[in-house]
Amino acid sequence: MGKLGRKHTLEELKKMSEAQKGRIISKEHREKISRARMGYVVPLEVRKKISEGHKGLKFSDEHRKKIGLSNHLYPRVKKHSKITKEKISKKLRGNEHHNWKGGITSSARKITGRNKI
Repeated sequence: MGKLGRKHTLEELKKMSEAQKGRIISKEHREKISRARMGYVVPLEVRKKISEGHKGLKFSDEHRKKIGLSNHLYPRVKKHSKITKEKISKKLRGNEHHNWKGGITSSARKITGRNKI
């Protein structure tokens, strides 16, 4: 179970690294790992450490182009297709809208005479 209270030497770390290289993890095992980490949130302190570690890094022009290309091919924000936009639009009209209360006007609006928005 590892060595409590002492750090591994560089030689030990290299040996452990070599033992893991080329190891193939089955799809089932990868799914189990994924499920185990599902919902895990990286603590703010750890995120700050990671951020500090990345500050000052200089990427080569080639690497920067690859990052740009990757972001372009796989944008982080999913865009709805035209068909999906039409479905959403229809769903949000009239009786289908989640706030629709059957055409009932609130008493406050009736009193003030502000029935139209």
